[in-house]
Amino acid sequence: MTAPAASRAPAGPGSRSPRHRVLAGCAGLNAVSAWYGVAGLVGGWLSFGAAFVVAGRRLARRAT
Repeated sequence: MTAPAASRAPAGPGSRSPRHRVLAGCAGLNAVSAWYGVAGLVGGWLSFGAAFVVAGRRLARRAT
């Protein structure tokens, strides 16, 4: 059930209720967190690949 129209905040570009601000803040935090996750995955895969390169070079040195 919704509140009567008289008790709602007036509609307009600058009039946001506290609930909307909280939800917008959570959405922004979620987006930032997602980008940190993407950066972590990329960094992890680069580190994983670098470990294989180093291991391959060590094996190549032992073979000679």
